[in-house]
Amino acid sequence: MKKLLLSLLLPAVVAAQSATSSSTSSIPLTVPGGDYAISFGIDWACDDYPQNSAPGRIDLLDSSGTLVGRVNASTYRGSGDSYIVTGTGSISGASSWVAVYAPNGTPADAGLTATWTIPGLAAGNYTVRLWGYITNDRLLHATTVWTTTSFTGGTAVAPPPVQFILTTGAGSGGTVSPGGTFDAGTMASVTAFPDAAHDFAGWTGDTGGSANPVAILMNANKAVQATFVLKSYALTTSASTGGSVTAGGSYPLGTTVTISATPDATHYFTGWTGDAGGTNPTVAVTIDRAKSVLAVFAGKAAQTITFTPPGDHANGSPAFPLTATASSGLPVSFSVLSGPATVTGNTVSVTGPGTVAVQASQPGDALNLAAPPVTQTFNVTTVVVLKYQAPARTLLQSGQATTPVPYVLQP
Repeated sequence: MKKLLLSLLLPAVVAAQSATSSSTSSIPLTVPGGDYAISFGIDWACDDYPQNSAPGRIDLLDSSGTLVGRVNASTYRGSGDSYIVTGTGSISGASSWVAVYAPNGTPADAGLTATWTIPGLAAGNYTVRLWGYITNDRLLHATTVWTTTSFTGGTAVAPPPVQFILTTGAGSGGTVSPGGTFDAGTMASVTAFPDAAHDFAGWTGDTGGSANPVAILMNANKAVQATFVLKSYALTTSASTGGSVTAGGSYPLGTTVTISATPDATHYFTGWTGDAGGTNPTVAVTIDRAKSVLAVFAGKAAQTITFTPPGDHANGSPAFPLTATASSGLPVSFSVLSGPATVTGNTVSVTGPGTVAVQASQPGDALNLAAPPVTQTFNVTTVVVLKYQAPARTLLQSGQATTPVPYVLQP
């Protein structure tokens, strides 16, 4: 037995000096509509050496008897098979064989099977018409070929699924998995891939939210866009006892944040620790990862004042200096609290007799507390004359005697 390949050749030509008779049989067929596949077979039987086969034939007619389509098929010795579809449809799944023997009268047989698919049939009743032939071929030998066409079944072909296109895109900072073509009703999964400097921010287009990956129902052509943002990192700031610092927060990668340390009245700023350094109370921090900085403060030093008492001075005496020192070495200032005097710098000028109170003070600085003020007093004296006063006299009106002070001071 020899297997022959399928080739699209011209239909069989019945040789000269031949005679052919034909007959048909019909099979009713109900089609639900749409594409329909008809499976058929053809067998040839020969009583002598076959030159070629007679054509096998199958027709499809609608309910009114109108021919919808036809298939002719032949087999040739040494040349393979030939199919001609008239009207509509296509052939698939063909398989054939030919048995050929020496030209000594030994019978030769052939056969084939195939599927004829007819697209877009309307629903309804149809008829499959099968042809049979008896061919007497006398070209080389007196050979009779009996051709039998058979129907082996019909099947509704499911239409190809409706498909939709999913288009994906990505903004700056990342990539996204490709889209493609998907059957209607399926769920397509799309994934966003941010680069090292970005985070995935969400979807725009025919889906939203920030789920990653995201599932998209393909019930239409759709397009989605993945968006990305620069990574954000936390800057944490804190302060030791004695001051405050600018609050931290979350900042995009590459941001420069300026923070400041502020001491309270009794402390001073000593410097930064953590992800910042130096002693400048204002510092710039570049955000390239999560960072933490601490502002450190120290208590100001206490100080005291040593104030030398100025001593008493006569009214009209020249200006004189005051002497006071602070334990911190900082300059001391003076002021007149009361009394007949004025002070300029550390020099006092008296303006009259009386008691003068002078205060020495030191307000402190960035490292030192204010010193407790110290007050000193001194007297401004004047020259007086001691005079005698006459003795007491008896008053005639009352008979009483007065008791005057015998001496008085008079300037």
